[in-house]
Amino acid sequence: MSVVRQTMDIVFYRLICRLNPLSFNYRFLYSTSHLAGPLVRKRMAEQRTSSGSVQEHFSWMNKLAPCFRVNGRQVEIIRDPSVFYSTLMVNCIQKAVSRETSSIKDHSNNLCSSRLKVHILLDCNRGSRGARNSRSMLIPLLRDFPEQVKVSMFHSPDLRGLWKRWLPERYNEVVGLQHMKIYIFDDNVLLSGANLSESYFTNRQDRYVIIRECRPLADFFHKLITSVSSVSFTLKADDTLELADGLKHHPYNEPDNGEAYRAEAKQKIMDVIDSSKSGFENKIGTSSGEQTDTWIYPLIQMGPFRITQDYDITQRLFQKAPEKSHIKLASGYFNLTDKYVATILGQSVASFNILTASPEEYKQQGWTFHAKGLWLYLPHQILPSMTLMGSPNFEAQVAIVTENNHLRKQLHLEQHELYSKSTSLTETVLKRRYQQVPLWVVFVTPIIRKFF
Repeated sequence: MSVVRQTMDIVFYRLICRLNPLSFNYRFLYSTSHLAGPLVRKRMAEQRTSSGSVQEHFSWMNKLAPCFRVNGRQVEIIRDPSVFYSTLMVNCIQKAVSRETSSIKDHSNNLCSSRLKVHILLDCNRGSRGARNSRSMLIPLLRDFPEQVKVSMFHSPDLRGLWKRWLPERYNEVVGLQHMKIYIFDDNVLLSGANLSESYFTNRQDRYVIIRECRPLADFFHKLITSVSSVSFTLKADDTLELADGLKHHPYNEPDNGEAYRAEAKQKIMDVIDSSKSGFENKIGTSSGEQTDTWIYPLIQMGPFRITQDYDITQRLFQKAPEKSHIKLASGYFNLTDKYVATILGQSVASFNILTASPEEYKQQGWTFHAKGLWLYLPHQILPSMTLMGSPNFEAQVAIVTENNHLRKQLHLEQHELYSKSTSLTETVLKRRYQQVPLWVVFVTPIIRKFF
């Protein structure tokens, strides 16, 4: 039994003992699968939401984050890793690409074309880990296509001093990790929790969404990637790193604990967010005359720069979810913050159903689980009206609010497929596992749970 699994058991045992079992369900993922039955599909087909009710319920989000309006038919929920891979490959044919991820493994040779302009933003430590890594695989592209390819490497200002000197590879990522996964192809935006590595294309389950033909949203994420790149290192063809042009402060080499760098970085990123929050009525990403029934809110969470959009909106969602609404939460490393727990227990009137990974059960079929986010079902609705996709560390995720039944059915099927591969974890089972956890894990849990 892994330390991560034991830590999750401790966290959930303490949580579940304080929750009403009728309003809370904790599930582990296992290996079988099946789709929604005929009765569920019939009820979904009959589902209708009164015009304007969903938009009005979530209108408070307009003041906290940029909003981009589209038609639900422009949004496709991808449910399979192989489809995620093929979608990436098909979109790479387009003439301009801006992509961002944590790491790349073994697929860089498929990502280059003479018609492409490629900008890749990586985490500096994760992208440099090991002898064969994202950085080493991209060097040939920088040498062969210096005018087409740019690689930026973000370094957390929290990793500095003795931590940077003594922490080995992999462990240094615990201190701070740039974790966005955004893939932009002209006017199409693909967001996911998945990296570009073999398992994420084959047998590691994640969540993926592509928004097509939405120039304003693509422009926003392109500006976001550009702004983060402007406070990062630039990878050169000789495998050296240089500070980005115009960056005044070093992320970890100045004696002020990185405060000047943090202020500079925060200002650049907030300029992108604030400029996109203004002019809400003009950010329509549909064809002329097409109905807008879906609202997309990019949520930025960058703790080192004290940018907490994702945290603030998630907290408000828990608080504002009406009575008899249902929130389904999923994460491979599910770990509620203390404030989230306090809100769920003391303020929220919604019911919660939690899905997380079970490594032992999952190994039977050779699959792992990395999906994360939430689905919110308003009272008396069998289809979700909103979803969050992404994770709240150094992340850019989205909230999708929709009245479009086609998209709502996609979201429901995605949620149903994930939960159908799970078994309920009872308080009795969790208590038994908790009693088997070594004492040292109990003591280190309050410390390490803050890092994942």
